[in-house]
Amino acid sequence: MAAIGASVGGCRAVSRYVWVPPTVALRNVAVEGIGLTGGTLRVSLVVRNPNFYPLNTAGLRYRLLVRESVPVAQGVDSIHAHVPAHDSAVVTLPVQVSWRGLSAAGSDVMASGLVTYRLTGEILLDTPAGVHGVPVNQSGQFAPMR
Repeated sequence: MAAIGASVGGCRAVSRYVWVPPTVALRNVAVEGIGLTGGTLRVSLVVRNPNFYPLNTAGLRYRLLVRESVPVAQGVDSIHAHVPAHDSAVVTLPVQVSWRGLSAAGSDVMASGLVTYRLTGEILLDTPAGVHGVPVNQSGQFAPMR
């Protein structure tokens, strides 16, 4: 039992040095188009890989809110991007949004030129040690660009 406990504890200690969770940050949101039922945004995320080996994105579950509480979009995407070791990559996500979310964001832009947002979810990363889910929970402000 002691040998099993030592090996499990050793594996955990080694995994802390082998796997460091990457960070995910919102880089930009651009309006792609507006139609009768809502619009399409292009959301760009930066994935920073602190590990000594490359990662590949395997998917993303997300929820985008404006004003911290007004839902704009949510969904699952099977994005695939390569993130080199000790580097970062931009992952672009096409997002369908409702008129309610667009109007709330538009009101913010008219008032201050900025939109307050919260992005939550999980990005799946394929690593040499298997697939890891990394939580995403970020809030801030952005100036929408076309």
